[in-house]
Amino acid sequence: YSKKKFIPFFREALGSDRAGGKPVLSDGALRSVAIVCSAAVGNTVASFSRVPYEVVKQNLQTGRYSSTFEAVRSMYAGSGVRAFFPLGGVGVQMARDIPYAMFTLLAYEAVRD
Repeated sequence: YSKKKFIPFFREALGSDRAGGKPVLSDGALRSVAIVCSAAVGNTVASFSRVPYEVVKQNLQTGRYSSTFEAVRSMYAGSGVRAFFPLGGVGVQMARDIPYAMFTLLAYEAVRD
């Protein structure tokens, strides 16, 4: 979905569909930029959904809670929503996952074409 939205946007702003001027980047380069942006957007959304799951899972694995329901209830009662998003949790995961996703998606698109 993102590629379908990003590619026309970048072509109009910087590429062959640019009004009143020569393209800043080739359509191939803009396609790569759109793929990288798609990977970044997708992984940003994924990180915000993955971190709470990981926090609950880690609390269960350490034996702090005996059930998922108890973990979620106790964590929420103790710190609210913030308990599921520890300091640095999302940022660290995004710093790790987004570059990986960008490279993986670029490589996949190159092999697919």
